[in-house]
Amino acid sequence: ITIFEKEKNKSKIIEYLSNLKVNESEKVIVNHKTYKRDNKTVAYLKIYREFKCQICKSQIKKKDGGFYIEAAHIIEKNKKGRETPDNLLILCPNHHKEFDYGKKRIIKKTKDFINFEMNNTIYELDLRIKSED
Repeated sequence: ITIFEKEKNKSKIIEYLSNLKVNESEKVIVNHKTYKRDNKTVAYLKIYREFKCQICKSQIKKKDGGFYIEAAHIIEKNKKGRETPDNLLILCPNHHKEFDYGKKRIIKKTKDFINFEMNNTIYELDLRIKSED
């Protein structure tokens, strides 16, 4: 696609967005199958990892004083991935989406560690749950 075609498309996008009509939100009923989540395990893992992204260590503070963080499946739920500490990464929203949609290659995964390349950066993350003794 040439620069001219990109600009032409961008012009159409600007025209469309500039001429939007204000509409009422439409309620839609959606019937679909989904996988049951183990919310307790996910919540406990977020607490254990202190609501910090395992990649960048960032926290997102919410207005109620708590923190927002997401759980990413190494093996996806639809591929029978479980919600266990060795299959969940605690990630900020940006790293979660990059993990799900970016160019990713698992180099090595054990029960204790995962080593992967994501968008040309290599990461090694600890999956272990260590006791406090």
